[in-house]
Amino acid sequence: YLLKYTSLEKEVSYPVEATQAVIPDIPKEFKKLVVHSLDINFRIATKLVSTTLGLRIKEGHILVKYIYAGVNASDINHSAGYYFGKEAHSSLPFDAGFEGVGIIAALGEGVKIPNVSVGSPVGVILVGAFAEFA
Repeated sequence: YLLKYTSLEKEVSYPVEATQAVIPDIPKEFKKLVVHSLDINFRIATKLVSTTLGLRIKEGHILVKYIYAGVNASDINHSAGYYFGKEAHSSLPFDAGFEGVGIIAALGEGVKIPNVSVGSPVGVILVGAFAEFA
């Protein structure tokens, strides 16, 4: 794949060999957006928090370092509580975001996916995508 940097002044491409994995640093803590109150105003509904990253990845799980996250109307509806019905307040707090792309930072034991290893690019549809890691 090709990593590309574009600006108004110049365009630079950085080719990455298929065998050359981009391996992210795994910190002890990371930041994520958490919905702490139900509100149609996303800034009011969410807080940026730091949380500890457990370094032992559960068996069968993958740790992803997010690079980009998609933001759309479903994120606003989710943070406003429209998807929960009468139980909306009992679900608080919860992680924000539904989809993102990034690279695999670590693999738990038992993960056996052909051609996938630490450093592989990945797309994820998962609650909690507005985070540095998930």
